[in-house]
Amino acid sequence: MKETSSGTGKAVPTPRIPVKTVLTPGGRELVAAFFILLAGSAAALFFACYQSPLYRYVPYQDADIYMAVARAMRNGLMPYRDVFDHKGILLYFVNLLAHIIFPKAATGVYIYLSVSMALFLFFLYRISRMFLENKPAMIAVFLVLGWIFGTEVYSDGGGSAEEYLLPCLSGCLYFFIRFIQYAEDKKTLSFRKFLIGSFLTGVFCGWMLWIKYTLIPAVGISFILLYTYLVIRKRVKDALLSLAGVVGGVLAVSIPCLAYLARHGILDDMWAVYIEFNRKYNSDKSVVSDINKEHLIASVLPVVCLLLGMLFLRYRAKVLPARVFAGVLIFFLTIFATILLVGRYYAYYFLVFTPFYIFATGALVFLIGLGLGRLKISLVSGKVSLPIMTLFIVTVLLLTVAASGGRMHNQTIFANKTKLELCADAINEHWASRGQSGSPEIISYLFGEKGLMDLSHTYPRHLYFYLPNALGEDGKMIALEQTRYVREGTVDYIFMCGDLSHTDWVERVNPDYRPLVIIEAKYVTETVYYFVSQISMRKLRRTGLERSLSGNIKVTDTIA
Repeated sequence: MKETSSGTGKAVPTPRIPVKTVLTPGGRELVAAFFILLAGSAAALFFACYQSPLYRYVPYQDADIYMAVARAMRNGLMPYRDVFDHKGILLYFVNLLAHIIFPKAATGVYIYLSVSMALFLFFLYRISRMFLENKPAMIAVFLVLGWIFGTEVYSDGGGSAEEYLLPCLSGCLYFFIRFIQYAEDKKTLSFRKFLIGSFLTGVFCGWMLWIKYTLIPAVGISFILLYTYLVIRKRVKDALLSLAGVVGGVLAVSIPCLAYLARHGILDDMWAVYIEFNRKYNSDKSVVSDINKEHLIASVLPVVCLLLGMLFLRYRAKVLPARVFAGVLIFFLTIFATILLVGRYYAYYFLVFTPFYIFATGALVFLIGLGLGRLKISLVSGKVSLPIMTLFIVTVLLLTVAASGGRMHNQTIFANKTKLELCADAINEHWASRGQSGSPEIISYLFGEKGLMDLSHTYPRHLYFYLPNALGEDGKMIALEQTRYVREGTVDYIFMCGDLSHTDWVERVNPDYRPLVIIEAKYVTETVYYFVSQISMRKLRRTGLERSLSGNIKVTDTIA
């Protein structure tokens, strides 16, 4: 321990800094760390995400659409061609597998998200172990976990495409840093691990490519700059081998996806939806409201903490090499620029920034370690280090529970039925009372899917079973196509959200439809009416179940 002068002529000990220049965790430590992170992720997500067994159903539109597409696939329909959604095929595969394992609940998605979140945090742990000891590093990682669940980026209850990308982003960031170190000094990484890391980077990029490809250019630019730096350092062979490994990883993920699409003849449909529709969708910035711009400001402000943390680790702690500092900054700026160019500032989009917060939380833990060192308390070893780490973890998990309180009063297995569930009950009772076989056909008319298909035990059978948040020609086309379904009476039930004038509108399109249930849902600034139109009378005639409408229309009283 070094001695410094306090200015009083007396030598005083420098507080122990809980870091080393290079730290290499062993295998046993990494295995233990992963299972700690898995337990923490599962505990946090149990309260935070709607897919957990704590909740009865998923009311979050995006996540419910992914599962609806998966249910359609299990019933022989094809994504893109038979049912519309504009995400990558891997997202539907994950939900399909989850549905096969747990056909009556979203528990399979909860398990996947728990493992995915643990893997995301594991790579952050590997990054933090480059400049922190094991216990401080674990504290820094759990602080990132608390930031995710304690802010509005997780306000929708989980299951967004961005959440599926988190382990890919943190994995790419980790290997990007290791490759920068390898470019500086070959001794920091064995050649075998360099190649394995390159292949895994490719796997992560392939996973992102077939879930939501938006961030692929940003990651690609960062690695191209890295390979350029390797070439400048006269390491052309290393650059080419790493590039080959990345391409190999991308192909390992892409070939099965392409084979599936080709086998079912939906390559063109996939291109028209996943590539072309998304290109138009992202270019349409007219749907970005003022409140979403506020989300942008609220979500980007913490980036200041990231920059301050990196500056601290670079210039005060001196544990962040200059080229690593520059590389991480470039990696972040390319992703930041991508989000700005996309032009849709939904809160959950900013989950893609969370891997970088490990530098902010790492700097904070470093400062805490310095403060405790002045009190002669070690955050690295000693009798109090483990209790301090445990206290931090428990505190963060309790905060995640508290942050989930807004959704826990509704939809939980202990809560009263929601208004959406009452709508579903009306459909189920109406369908059963007419002796119908199979399950009803439902569309969310000019509205998003909010879990009604799950609650009504059915799956989409119309291409446009919901209306995405898209304007322009594509949005108009989908709205007109849905209107055609109503006009031709090919759907059994229509779910809508709006005012009561919409009931007259539906009846003008097709007078065979009548309101089945109308439920008022009062919010802060508006009153919304959820209603489901009655089964098409044409279908009743075809099945010989025609009855007089009088007395059969069930309209509930307004529910406070």
